[in-house]
Amino acid sequence: MNPKSYLFIGAAIVVGLIAGRYLIPKSSKDHTAHDSDSTTSTSTEPSIWTCSMHPQIQQPDSGDCPICGMDLIPLSNDSHADAGPREMSMSESSKALANVQTSVVVSENATRPIRLVGQLKRADTNVKSLTARFPARIESLAVDAVGITVEQGQTLAQIYSPELLSAQRELLAAYQRDPEGRFTQLAREKLLQWDVEADQIDAILKSGAAPKTFELRSPINGVVVEKNINEGDYLKTGQALYTIVGMSELWLTLAAYETDLPWLAVGQSIEFTTQSTPGQTFVGEIEFIEPEVDPATRTIPVRALVPNPENQLKPGMFARATVQASKSHESEPPLLVPASSVLRTGKRAVVYVEKPNAERPTYEGREIVLGPRAGDHFIVVKGLEAGEHVVTKGAFKIDSALQIQAKPSMMNPQGGGPTPGHNHGDAAPEPDSHAGHTMPSGIEIKLDTAKAILPNYLELQNALASDDLEKSKSSLKDMMQNTGHSGALPDLIHTMFAASDLDTIRKPHFETLSNALIASVKESPKAFGQNLFIMNCPMVYGNTGADWLQSDDDLLNPYFGAMMLRCGKLKETIKND
Repeated sequence: MNPKSYLFIGAAIVVGLIAGRYLIPKSSKDHTAHDSDSTTSTSTEPSIWTCSMHPQIQQPDSGDCPICGMDLIPLSNDSHADAGPREMSMSESSKALANVQTSVVVSENATRPIRLVGQLKRADTNVKSLTARFPARIESLAVDAVGITVEQGQTLAQIYSPELLSAQRELLAAYQRDPEGRFTQLAREKLLQWDVEADQIDAILKSGAAPKTFELRSPINGVVVEKNINEGDYLKTGQALYTIVGMSELWLTLAAYETDLPWLAVGQSIEFTTQSTPGQTFVGEIEFIEPEVDPATRTIPVRALVPNPENQLKPGMFARATVQASKSHESEPPLLVPASSVLRTGKRAVVYVEKPNAERPTYEGREIVLGPRAGDHFIVVKGLEAGEHVVTKGAFKIDSALQIQAKPSMMNPQGGGPTPGHNHGDAAPEPDSHAGHTMPSGIEIKLDTAKAILPNYLELQNALASDDLEKSKSSLKDMMQNTGHSGALPDLIHTMFAASDLDTIRKPHFETLSNALIASVKESPKAFGQNLFIMNCPMVYGNTGADWLQSDDDLLNPYFGAMMLRCGKLKETIKND
């Protein structure tokens, strides 16, 4: 190669280096800057997710706790430095990840459907007893059997009475002397007091002669329920003849729970249905509320007057009734919050209130005083004001985050100390008497009884999972109709029914009932006509656990309700084959 070639190659290399210097991007510096920006943008996102009940669980991605099934929460310290001791501040991204939703506290009349069960009875005000007002003899009977329907004025019997015949002649004599005289009026009043009707007296005066026999007539439309006479009987004054019951109006006697009393009042309209008339709704009006609680059933009898113009309703029929009750507090409507916003431990109620005009989403834990439940809402007696926003979804996640930060929360109102473990509101520091399920239930449920109460039990399980005390007691009351009121099982159900709160029903009584029913189902699985699922929550009784039955595998925790609705796992399937 000649020198000119070497010179040409060298020049080409120099030109290439210079071009590369200006044409190729500054990759190293640019990538470094990009990585720094990426790190900055992602540093605010949670890198570790944990379970509020099982802080030992730490995962790089969101999801469910492998132990209890709860939603994992971000572990990164997202709380603002200036947040108060009961406040939780978070970024907008964390709020979106936690799916926090709020609703406005409103002031309006509260409405609630009160569901009651009861039985139709004769109205005492429509019962008429016919008695002999004078000595007499039964000549003939026009109505000679019980159960006959009679109309007002219909002849029941023909009666002969010398005393009545004499009184009619006295009337005629006085009338002939002075039709408007005092003696005529006295004779007329005497006959009226003896149940001789005005038109019968007028017929006597018009004919001018006293009939030998007297027609005993029905005073009302109704049904003869008692007949105490026969043809030829001699009657003494005061002797019972007939009892007739009017069916145009009936009484509906209902059993109300103590928690229903604030919603019930005399004069309220009531709707009800019966099994004999499916698809048809009847109406009535509450006219009396018993002032005392029945000590056996812990319910208050309520009586409604029910029109029955077509006689479709019969005494003795069972009925399911609903009262659309409304309630206002004094002169102003009460404050209402969604039931889903309230975290309850049995003794305390806490809501998380969104602080207005905060730089970042900030929520303050606040203890409130609750009134009665109104459908999907609670009446708030104290602790909130109209217009405030309360957390309706994500409240438990906020509460759990406060626990992890050792701040006051629903489960740990004092704050500080170690992170709560599996307490869920139970008294974890003390050994539980039910630990290991060593306490025998002493209850055996026979197959026929188990089949009868299974639908009621499944309703009870759903009601407990929904935190619905009213429906829980309704299911227990229905269960009583299948168990009676004597024995170990009825005693357990009575104890549950008498409870004033959900926690008392749940632990230990619901577990005792569940274990006994599970044992019965396992003995004869084919007898129940369906697959049943045994669920288990590992955190009842301070991490000992408890079982229950469901009709499907969609787990709904009855021991903790909304607080831990999905906590648990499918333990066993009892197949119907």
